[in-house]
Amino acid sequence: RQSHSLGSMKLNIYITVRGALTFVSYCNNVEENGQRSREYEEQRKEAMLHFQMTLGDIEVQMEQHSSHNAKLRQENMELADKLKKLIEQYELREELPIVWFSYASTLLHMNV
Repeated sequence: RQSHSLGSMKLNIYITVRGALTFVSYCNNVEENGQRSREYEEQRKEAMLHFQMTLGDIEVQMEQHSSHNAKLRQENMELADKLKKLIEQYELREELPIVWFSYASTLLHMNV
């Protein structure tokens, strides 16, 4: 009977030790998972911060480019007006000799 009791005690000790080891292993896994979770959360926060900073930089560049583009658009309109006036002046200069020739021809015919 004592050998049966001794075997039962060994089994109980084994189960208890096995349970304690399982519990310790479980606790270690919980701690590791918690650590991984904290690391992941920290990486996510860093990525979000980097994204927000990059987005802010892009917004600033877009505002600068918009302002620059507006200035270029205004300059282009002014240059287009100057070119139009220059072309009109050139066309008038081209017509002027014809008018003078016609006028001079008329005067010559009148004097003849």
